[in-house]
Amino acid sequence: MKWLNFVIFAYLALIMQTTVLPILFPDSFRPWAMVILANAYLLSKFESSTVLLVWLIGLLGDLTSLSPLGSQALAFGIYGLLILAMRPILFTESPLAHGITAVIGVILVAAIYAVIDFINSKTMPLPYNLPEIIGQALATGLAAWFIVKFFVSKKRSAFDRR
Repeated sequence: MKWLNFVIFAYLALIMQTTVLPILFPDSFRPWAMVILANAYLLSKFESSTVLLVWLIGLLGDLTSLSPLGSQALAFGIYGLLILAMRPILFTESPLAHGITAVIGVILVAAIYAVIDFINSKTMPLPYNLPEIIGQALATGLAAWFIVKFFVSKKRSAFDRR
């Protein structure tokens, strides 16, 4: 594991999430860069430290969020364990797998935030932000698909496909 590369990518994703993406996208269709990075680590390489990396991405997200401390680390840790359990049935090189798991990640992390908010406030959360979460999940899935399709996947010649 190259920790320096991980730290650089994690901070770039954090900067994208907090400064660049709010300017480029409306709030209801904004992709989550931290989920895309966690998804890339979970599906690209399988190492013993993969869930630890995803948990560290959640800890970095806790630095810039207004949510209770540790909530993003908990959410990303559960997301990492879920994708690790799903990994044997996924074709991990496919852009579609990256897109679908990114959508699952945004919905799962938002659901964990809602549970934590319910525990902290003792009031039932209202579903007013459900269309916003669905839009953000779709935007994150499209962004993950686009990144893998055009920047990560290797181009093969027609002779290699046979």
